[in-house]
Amino acid sequence: MEISQGLQDLDERLLEQAWARVRDNEGSFGVDGVSVWQFEKQVPSLLPELLGQLQDGSYFGLPLRKVQIEKKPGSGQYRTLLIPCVRDRVVQTAVARLLNREWEDSFLESSYAYRHGRGVNLAIQEIIRYRDAGYGWVLDADISAYFDSISHTALERKLSGSGIGAGLQRLIREWVKSPVWNGHELQPMKRGIAQGSPLSPIVANFFLSEFDLDLAEGQGRLVRYADDFIVLAKTREVAEGALKKAKEWLEKEGLHLHPGKTSIVSFEEGFRYLGVQFRAREVMIPWRPTAPTGRIVSAARKMPQAELRRYRKAHTKSEPKAVKARAGRPAVARREKGAETMPVLYVTQPGSVLRKSGERLIVESEDHVVLDVPARQVESVLLFGNVQITTQALSEALDHSIPVSFHTRHGRFRGKVSDGLNRNVLLRMAQYRRHEDAAWSLGMARRSVASKIANGIEVLERYEERETETDLTRAARGVMREQHQLVESAADLEAVMGHEGAAAAQFFEGLMRFQKGPFEWKGRKKHPAPDPLNGLLSFGYTLLMQELLAAIEVADLDSGIGFLHQIESNRPSLALDLMEPFRHPVVDRLVLSMVNRQMFRVDDFAEVEEGEGVHLKPDSLRRFLEEYEKWMLGPVAKVEGAPMLRSLIRKEIAAYVEVLRDEAEWRPFAFPWKGQKD
Repeated sequence: MEISQGLQDLDERLLEQAWARVRDNEGSFGVDGVSVWQFEKQVPSLLPELLGQLQDGSYFGLPLRKVQIEKKPGSGQYRTLLIPCVRDRVVQTAVARLLNREWEDSFLESSYAYRHGRGVNLAIQEIIRYRDAGYGWVLDADISAYFDSISHTALERKLSGSGIGAGLQRLIREWVKSPVWNGHELQPMKRGIAQGSPLSPIVANFFLSEFDLDLAEGQGRLVRYADDFIVLAKTREVAEGALKKAKEWLEKEGLHLHPGKTSIVSFEEGFRYLGVQFRAREVMIPWRPTAPTGRIVSAARKMPQAELRRYRKAHTKSEPKAVKARAGRPAVARREKGAETMPVLYVTQPGSVLRKSGERLIVESEDHVVLDVPARQVESVLLFGNVQITTQALSEALDHSIPVSFHTRHGRFRGKVSDGLNRNVLLRMAQYRRHEDAAWSLGMARRSVASKIANGIEVLERYEERETETDLTRAARGVMREQHQLVESAADLEAVMGHEGAAAAQFFEGLMRFQKGPFEWKGRKKHPAPDPLNGLLSFGYTLLMQELLAAIEVADLDSGIGFLHQIESNRPSLALDLMEPFRHPVVDRLVLSMVNRQMFRVDDFAEVEEGEGVHLKPDSLRRFLEEYEKWMLGPVAKVEGAPMLRSLIRKEIAAYVEVLRDEAEWRPFAFPWKGQKD
């Protein structure tokens, strides 16, 4: 049985979880008249049937049932809900979970509605934080009839460039365009998305994700809760500029600001947002009892059986078409299912060509297209060995601020191309001023190295919990603890580097006691790596450094200006500095895991030239990249809400920017992640 493209992750377990959510929410029946409790009696047979229809492409949704309710009792204002039937709510809830995996980490921190772990309280805290940082002006705005006004054409355009599979796109399009049953006839859905559908909240956030990015490029600070948003600014002029930019973006997409709910005010004048009154330094959250729900004004009866049969017959697909993957040897390390984007595109197959097609990047190998991805979904490109990139593809990458780095076929970094634009000169000036402050740099260096040593101790302790502790590993941790104490009072950067080196040597001596591969450890050596273990570590650090460099460029920082590593021509000092706390928990654990799983043998490595060290052979290099991608797309810890490793690295850069702006204290990554505040 072929599974429709993009729906591979829809399985019975996911449908069962979705059904549990629908059952808990209860809700009204749909056009078929089947209630939640009636559906529950047939769940053992209905869920496998739904899964089969999704897999063979024969599934289709039923019309939406129209219900009108009062917004508030006696207000005379009404909200229209469009209710899918229970079976469709189950599938839509499952699809919403898939989309959340795809899109969640690509949503900006400025978006607070309909997201796990975020909400009104967090939005209020952020507003207070910006107010205290000097953002005294506010653009208070609301998108007029947002859910009812979303253009289907614009939504389809955005979906086509979202990176999700064709099967998911088809389902979303069909659900969005589902006709509405008003109790008498079916009416076409020409605009908008259904309030009442489990899918609508994440689609609403997705539609505005480009809006968030557009406003984030200015000097204001966006806080958006669904279609209600504010932009905090330090001057009225900045707020007016944000208003102009917001109007232009929304009008381009067929949306408009509500004239009666949009204004520019200062904190001194005061304003109300999300039910909270802000005035000067005061924040007034009114106490109120649970608000009574508005009564139902009208509700469509269920569709007559004859009409329902005609609808089903007209939409039944007699010969569903399966989507087949085109044959061809993969030239890239593809993203894992559930990843929010394809942040890193690796091209390793000799003879491959990276080309441009429209606003998409395609990889061709032996006359086959082996990858086709929207350029805006890629954050960086890594090319290995005899791989070509066309001028047009390179230009597309530059237009989207995608750095392209070049490596030898063995993984050695050679150089990169990036747009080189300085979009935030003021931020870079702050970075330069900080670098000139020797006391500040020393404090940052102490914290970074102290975090690295503490993370290394934690890694060793975790291995010792699973293995037999030895005198050597115990002694290594003891020395590392001593270095951790000494680094916190180090007198200068040279002393900090000395403590870091001493602790790292002890860490590797302890770590390699748990190494079960066919390799001999002779100590950490680099530039070049003389043996397989050092080769794997060095290549892992190279990839991690590229992750950091890409995030640093997105933040518009100068990668050559750090606080620990000294300035040197062609040295990415800032990336090296910020990488320190991640080395042991990210790269070293990954390498040891692969080696202990016997993924690499001695013959996977080759000595390039005498004195040039050892490197992975091409097939082995691809295997390393695949494992690295899985690792980076996995959670940093096995706890609910833990972010992906890659997402955590991006947040580390964002946190560093806040430090430069005097908006936060520096708290480097601490392993293991235990739900620390980002």
